[in-house]
Amino acid sequence: MSGWEDSVAELSIGQVSRRVGVSARTLRHWDQFGLFTPTKVSGNGYRWYDEAQLPRLYRIIALRRNGLGLDEIRDVTVGGDGEAESLRIHIDTLRVERDRLDRLISTLEEHVVSLENASPYDEERHEREFSAFTTRLDDRFGKAVSEITGSLPPTAMTDADVTHMSAQQSRLLQKLADLMTAGAAATSAEVLDVVAEHYAAVSQFWTPSASAYRALGKMYVDDPLQRGFVDTIDPALSEWLAEAIAAYAEQRMPL
Repeated sequence: MSGWEDSVAELSIGQVSRRVGVSARTLRHWDQFGLFTPTKVSGNGYRWYDEAQLPRLYRIIALRRNGLGLDEIRDVTVGGDGEAESLRIHIDTLRVERDRLDRLISTLEEHVVSLENASPYDEERHEREFSAFTTRLDDRFGKAVSEITGSLPPTAMTDADVTHMSAQQSRLLQKLADLMTAGAAATSAEVLDVVAEHYAAVSQFWTPSASAYRALGKMYVDDPLQRGFVDTIDPALSEWLAEAIAAYAEQRMPL
């Protein structure tokens, strides 16, 4: 054989997805948006990419993770830069991501140490803190969350429960943050499938109604403690997560 097929390595959309860590769904969306298009589309609709396109894709990912919108990225990448420059930008972004993960690890390590060094269980103090927390919920969100305080007694969760839930929540929030930075819409089916995992995790200890689950989503924006935790994952995640939870409550939960 000769010609284009001999001179350039062809990659399927699945191969590109695995290589760069962006979902095939996102690549199709970027294609429809005119941001990153395949070199050719076969008769059966399969998308194929020239390996030489990957530096441009790395740059798009880097710009997206730096907070640029798709319109801005399309403007910036018109004409393109050299491969070395594109990879340099991507390396810088990875360093930022590494620093963010280091901060998250440090925060979780401090939390583990505090749990290990905690004084013996003080039921009176626990009840007092729980009461203050539920009062804050009612003040902020009204009675939509009253079922939380009714169904979850102050002594229902052990330190081990808290540690497990924190690790589980961190994993799910990171999964959602990855979808967000890849350009997924908060209301997309792909995102709502992950929100379903979050809802299942919450439901281990109480089963919120649609209104209560929406209120929980708002807490990630409005409550300083909850927002502070989410910000360790990604400072842009809180509002997007609240939108995703609201969409899940509307589309997948009974009234």
